[in-house]
Amino acid sequence: MDYLQRENVSPLQVDDFIQRLNNVCGAFRVEHADCAPVIGGSVTTATSSGLDFAFVTQNANRIRRSERCLKQDPGNHYFLIVQDLGHALMEQAGEEVTLTPGDMFIADSARTSTFSYGGEMSHQISLHLPRDEMRHRFKSRIEGGTMIARKDPLGRAMRALLSGILQKQADTGQAHITESFYSVFGAFLLNRSLGQDSKPSPDALLLERARDAMAQNFHDADFTVQHLADLTGVSLRHLQRAFKDHGEAPRTALQAMRVEAAETMLNRRAGALDGHVSQIAYACGFNDLTTFYRQYRARFGESPKQRHSERRVLQ
Repeated sequence: MDYLQRENVSPLQVDDFIQRLNNVCGAFRVEHADCAPVIGGSVTTATSSGLDFAFVTQNANRIRRSERCLKQDPGNHYFLIVQDLGHALMEQAGEEVTLTPGDMFIADSARTSTFSYGGEMSHQISLHLPRDEMRHRFKSRIEGGTMIARKDPLGRAMRALLSGILQKQADTGQAHITESFYSVFGAFLLNRSLGQDSKPSPDALLLERARDAMAQNFHDADFTVQHLADLTGVSLRHLQRAFKDHGEAPRTALQAMRVEAAETMLNRRAGALDGHVSQIAYACGFNDLTTFYRQYRARFGESPKQRHSERRVLQ
């Protein structure tokens, strides 16, 4: 699978590589093979469809996030790491797994971790997932130290979506693609919590279909839960029961998806919101601003203007 982001690797001073890595991914210690002063590597970034990626190529012996690193840089992300070239031994939360091309690994930046490469060239794509948003979406189901094998059917679906996102390099008007990825990611986490990584239950498959249908249609203000049931081929009662068994209602999930999509679009405005909030609300499927502001405040605790004005000051 070609992510179109592999850089030409050139010798770098180890300190230069560490600075680039730390600027993008947070504080890490890099142990280079034979303690040589140079390393073959590159660290680049991209944003597409509202998702932030880092592309890390290197031939280090080991990269560690130690207790000392955590003290100087508390983590606020999960990393979904895709092994694209080479191999890596990943250790976190008592789990130790070896990644080969196509495997993925969820790492928690708030916990210590060790990534071992044995001095061999490795290329990894790291999707940076904000902690607060991920915990809101997936509750305790998301945790560091989780491997997603390349043969897992939902893992294949995730890689296909990420590949499409990166090749399009789309930064606007693609919120539904991001939501499709989150839907599949959530289905994997749900199946894992049920002990069904490769054999999802009928209701898990139904929820996956439902979230995919929502991702494709949430921008339509006329799209209702009844339309969702029709698209997934079940009765409205069956759909409601499947969602209820996993702690939410389909209408709530649909509105949450609309709010999250609106937040993604608001983020791209970098604080310049004048005249855009209403356009974004309507584009994300809200048919009146009162409902949008109520749902937004329920999710984020403040209005779009308050939230993004504060972000602009912090930046």
